[in-house]
Amino acid sequence: MWYYNNMIYYLNYGEEQLSGYNERDISQALLKFIIDEKQVDHYLIKKEKFGKPFIEGHPFHFSISHTHGFCGIAVSDSRIGFDAEQKDRKLNNSLLKRICTRDELNCIRGDEDALRLWVLKEACVKFTGRGIMQILEGIELDYGTLSSKDGRLKCHMIELDHIVMATCQETDYSHELSILTVKDIERYL
Repeated sequence: MWYYNNMIYYLNYGEEQLSGYNERDISQALLKFIIDEKQVDHYLIKKEKFGKPFIEGHPFHFSISHTHGFCGIAVSDSRIGFDAEQKDRKLNNSLLKRICTRDELNCIRGDEDALRLWVLKEACVKFTGRGIMQILEGIELDYGTLSSKDGRLKCHMIELDHIVMATCQETDYSHELSILTVKDIERYL
């Protein structure tokens, strides 16, 4: 039986290191690395109704995010959502007005707050496994406590030098980070 602490495996890479591979190839290689690390011989990756991937027959939950030069996968023994973005990403104000409540917009003091809120909300969307625009407006976050206003979802924010990451779960777990290198995953590409 698999047992997982909440873990985020991530890979920072220069695009020249993995030229010829797209972000999907890299995320699949990272997932295969994790599955091998847990010594799972037979597995089948399927998708839920709205596209959230899962491993059939295993109590293994995961969520994938990638952005320029970064790929991460959060794994857990309970349902999880995960998102990551480059800190220098600028969000369109009209997008924020469409996905944020008035209270959420009032918490935004600049580009960094806007990006953090976006990453938190996207992690929540990935937790639900529903379409992004369909659900973003229905999730209201308390930016101070990093939880949904109804208290059901708990979020964690992790910031590195150039990346902001967030996880979303129904339980309030902390997360360990596992930093990988291109060498760790190259045999899975």
